[in-house]
Amino acid sequence: MKTSLFVVGLKPEHVPIIREVGSRYAWAEHPPASTLVGVSALVGPDWLIEIEAVAVVAE
Repeated sequence: MKTSLFVVGLKPEHVPIIREVGSRYAWAEHPPASTLVGVSALVGPDWLIEIEAVAVVAE
């Protein structure tokens, strides 16, 4: 699994919060490769975060 997070107005103090929330819901035991990017805006004017994930599902 690999995730990319795009966060409007990202600040260094947000990083521990984002990691803690992510570990609660998706990747506590095996954190995926990830990219965290601060952006000025997203497509939706009221969007604050966008998450893209790529995963391989074994047959």
